Amino acid sequence: MIRANGGGIHTADTAAEHLHPDGWMDVNIGTDSAQVRIRTARKLLDYRRLAASQHLSAGRLRALRQILIFLRPHGRVVLVRLPVSDAMLELEDQLWPDLNDRLTALGAERGAEFLDLMPERGRCSFTDGNHLDTLSARWISERTAKYLTR
Repeated sequence: MIRANGGGIHTADTAAEHLHPDGWMDVNIGTDSAQVRIRTARKLLDYRRLAASQHLSAGRLRALRQILIFLRPHGRVVLVRLPVSDAMLELEDQLWPDLNDRLTALGAERGAEFLDLMPERGRCSFTDGNHLDTLSARWISERTAKYLTR
């Protein structure tokens, strides 16, 4: 058994992972609706527990600002908000109701763009509420590439 970052316990047969040479982490995980429902419920429970004691960190925002400063001389910088399930978005909105405004302002302040892909969530499927399944990840990647090449 393996304890994941969020505290959830997974058996060795839950997921198979393979790191490709290009950096893509290929995770094969069961996608039948019952498994997805269970994983999503567990993830939301774990995140709600964390939310009770966590807050938007000024240190993390500072670190993000520093990353944007570092990247800016190297080309176009785009902050991308990936879609999550409706239940996960509801939790995010409770914790950071102005997250899009903050990211938009931070991008403008540091010469970066902000691409919000959250409105695309209705076209996506998730393995656990916040990780896109393979087909959705491909579609979101294509959508992002289209934005970047415009």
